[in-house]
Amino acid sequence: MADPVAEQLRLASESVAFKDLMAQRVAELTHLSSVDRTGAETVSAVLSVYQASLKDAAQLLTQINRLDLAERKFIADNLQLVTLAEAIRRAVWSVPDLTFEQGEAILDAISREFARLTGDV
Repeated sequence: MADPVAEQLRLASESVAFKDLMAQRVAELTHLSSVDRTGAETVSAVLSVYQASLKDAAQLLTQINRLDLAERKFIADNLQLVTLAEAIRRAVWSVPDLTFEQGEAILDAISREFARLTGDV
């Protein structure tokens, strides 16, 4: 596992999605007016899985909140972006015979492209 924080957040997202799916299944059960023994077992099983999914999702979200994983992931991602930006800036200014205007034009073009790709235009 390369990034345990990202994996925990992904797992929580999947857990919430599964909980939502089970909520839909429980909602479908309200349309039943009478249930035979097999149907009652199905209802009981669906409700049990839904309750377990609620518990799992709540537990994961509580852990994420307690450990502040979303904030840690945000900080780590921003640190990577700052490092990348500095590497690009150093690479541009390391080009021999590059004028100040050319360097600024290149950095402006890179900045505009990043904004376009991330939707920050």
